[in-house]
Amino acid sequence: FGTIIPPIFHGTAGDLFKLAARDDTVYSDNTNPISAQITTKALDLGIPSNRKFTDRVIIYSTRPQNLQGRMRMRGEDWSSYFSVDGIECERSINPHDGRFLQFNFAESSANAPFILEGISFNARVTTKNHA
Repeated sequence: FGTIIPPIFHGTAGDLFKLAARDDTVYSDNTNPISAQITTKALDLGIPSNRKFTDRVIIYSTRPQNLQGRMRMRGEDWSSYFSVDGIECERSINPHDGRFLQFNFAESSANAPFILEGISFNARVTTKNHA
C-alpha cells in the first residue's frame, strides 16, 4: 500500500492517540473503546485505463475483533460491507467493475488493535468500454 503511516485514533474526549506500541497494554480511552480506521489509496493494479471486475476478497489480519470492511469502485458510494472475523477471511462481495478500487476497514475496541496484513482479490480485466 505504499508508505506505512502510523494510524491516528480519536477518543471520546476529542484527544488524539497514536497506535499503541506492540508492548503497550493500554488500548482504551478511560475504559471506552477506541475507534480505528484504515482506508487504502485508490488501486488501479498498474493498468489505470482498463476496467477491472471483482466479486471476492480475502483479508489477512491479526486480532480482528469487530473489524468491518467495505469497498468501492471509482466514483461510487461505499458498498459491499463485510465483516472480518479471522486471520484469513474470504468474503464474496456484490460484483463491482471500474478502473480503480478502494478498501476501508474500521473497528472499535478496548483490546489490542487489529493489524491489517494484506488484501487479495480476484480482479479481472473487463471488456466494457464506458467509464
